[in-house]
Amino acid sequence: ANEDARAAWEWLADKHPGQPRYIFGHSLGGAIAIELASVVADEAGTIVEGTFTSIPEVVGTTKWGWLPVGPLITQRFDAVGKVAQVGSPLLVVHGSRDTLIKPELGRRLFEAARDPKVFVLVDGGSHHNTNALGQSQYRTAITALFGLP
Repeated sequence: ANEDARAAWEWLADKHPGQPRYIFGHSLGGAIAIELASVVADEAGTIVEGTFTSIPEVVGTTKWGWLPVGPLITQRFDAVGKVAQVGSPLLVVHGSRDTLIKPELGRRLFEAARDPKVFVLVDGGSHHNTNALGQSQYRTAITALFGLP
């Protein structure tokens, strides 16, 4: 998945040279977005929604958290360990009612990042409707963080 993201990033640069490019990822895609943003230097900004710190921490916040699955997970998707290497402005969005990826994991990811950064908690947002529900909050944050209209 990380190799695919890098290939897509380079393809986009070839197709639209000189244009600003932003990285976006939702849920597991957010961890891949953080990974990509931590290794490329030409992104204008990064946005993640409903994203987590690492797979073991997601498991730890679910009803199955008592299972010792950490050692069994081959893809840990350790976003929290890489987010400080993201060199672009970072927008972290989470729904307050996300029961799949708890909002505190998004908040922890945000706290581990360096400035400039913004955290948006969409009131009532679930894991699947936060984007639609939080459109005005998205617009405000994108304008403030990326200077986009």
